[in-house]
Amino acid sequence: MLRGAAPGTDIVLSEERIVSSRAFANKIWNAARFIVMQMEKVGVDGLELSDMETHIGPPEGIEGEAVLEDRWIFHRLNETADKINAAQAAYRYHEVADAAWAFLWDEFCDWYVEVKKLRIQQGEHQHVHLRNLLRVFEFSLRLLHPVMPFLTEELWQRLLRRHERLPESICIAPFPQPHPERADAEGVARFVLLQEMAQAARALRADQKVDPKQQIEGILYPTSKAAAEVAKRELATLEALTNTKFEVGSPSNERAAGSSRATNDFEVVLKLSGAQADAMRTRLRKEIEQLGKVIDSSKKQLGSEVFVSKAPAHVIDGIRAKLGEYEAQLAKSVEALRALGG
Repeated sequence: MLRGAAPGTDIVLSEERIVSSRAFANKIWNAARFIVMQMEKVGVDGLELSDMETHIGPPEGIEGEAVLEDRWIFHRLNETADKINAAQAAYRYHEVADAAWAFLWDEFCDWYVEVKKLRIQQGEHQHVHLRNLLRVFEFSLRLLHPVMPFLTEELWQRLLRRHERLPESICIAPFPQPHPERADAEGVARFVLLQEMAQAARALRADQKVDPKQQIEGILYPTSKAAAEVAKRELATLEALTNTKFEVGSPSNERAAGSSRATNDFEVVLKLSGAQADAMRTRLRKEIEQLGKVIDSSKKQLGSEVFVSKAPAHVIDGIRAKLGEYEAQLAKSVEALRALGG
């Protein structure tokens, strides 16, 4: 209801909104379940805070240096706290809900938790990684509390190690405030590069319909200084996120053959064995042939005056929408076949 409560408009309460909100609650609950499992594995009873932090401080470092995902998430947590505090002061509660949703779903759950899972599994500095994960989640629960009080209270009570100086309830804990001196634009820019590399590799795997469980090989060609630094320091994370074994090529090298995606900062190339490439070419040719037939059939229907005059408008609109999807998929398949030398 809060997400739909923009000033001057009626609240549209639909089943779709309720279903998506339930999915959001499940997402938060599953993140908490994962964190509790890691606490049990590492032997941590709960997040130990001598006092409640009001302003969002820096992440805990390893040998004096914070790892990339911590630099990124603490910066984004600061920005989110700033956005939520400003929205509350202006009574724009739909913006509060949207900011909390976007941070927790799109950034904390989809990226930060996934990277931290890899770090903890690697076994080095587990306590530091877990403490930073817990701190971000605890701050996030306090930011979310006015929007979802019952869920956040339950999880907050489970995650904290209790002592007399802690508030009895999350509802009387200090509301998180941004720290104006904690911006880390460089850390954010480098993590965004890592995200783009992972998304490019995942998209290539999806285009080629590679089994997600199958590890394949790829080459990463950094074309900027920042991308080269990310490739050097975060290659193991990129490989784990994409289930792809990468080698880092020089920008001046002749490009290896294979399916590729490029940005201004890097190019990702997936290598396939001869047998894999042959099988992929066969599949793509068959797919292109089938799509061609479906597209011809759809165009024939839409070109028939008799059919168009008798069919309901929603049927015509549906065929046109599907035709657009088929044509887009055909273009992708043709491009994938071309990249494979077909």
